[in-house]
This record gives sequence, structure tokens and C-alpha cells, in this order.
Amino acid sequence: MHLAFNLNRMIPVQVITTDANTLERAMLARLLEPDVTCIPDRSYLSFESIHQMLDKAAFFVFRMPSHWKYEGLLMCRLI
Repeated sequence: MHLAFNLNRMIPVQVITTDANTLERAMLARLLEPDVTCIPDRSYLSFESIHQMLDKAAFFVFRMPSHWKYEGLLMCRLI
């Protein structure tokens, strides 16, 4: 089951049911919409899926896989 959940209204807005052999990344691409916040599991992520989220103007939050290397470009103070 792949679920799109409206965080502001706290309700599911889209559900896709599949068998266990379906590629999770393909389902993420079907759920993307502009101004929607995606919180995918690490198994959904690839650089291609990040580009898809950016192209669809979707926001996203995720835990990076431990093998990914990154360098911070900007530090922002959180309130």
C-alpha cells in the first residue's frame, strides 16, 4: 500500500494498492503533486526520484541512506 496523506487536514487523499513485487520508486512518482510534502522511506530514494520531486515542485523530507556522502552548503537556524 502506498499512501498520500494531507498533512494539513490529517486525512489520506490517495491510496495505491499493489502486490509485493511492485517497485516503490514507481509508486512514489505516481503520488507526486506540486506543493505536497513527501516523506518517503529510504528504500524509495534515488537521485532520479529526488529530481522527480523537484520537477513536480513537491517538498520532501527523508533520512539519507548511510552510504550517501554529502557536504552542507548552508546552515540555517531553526526556530
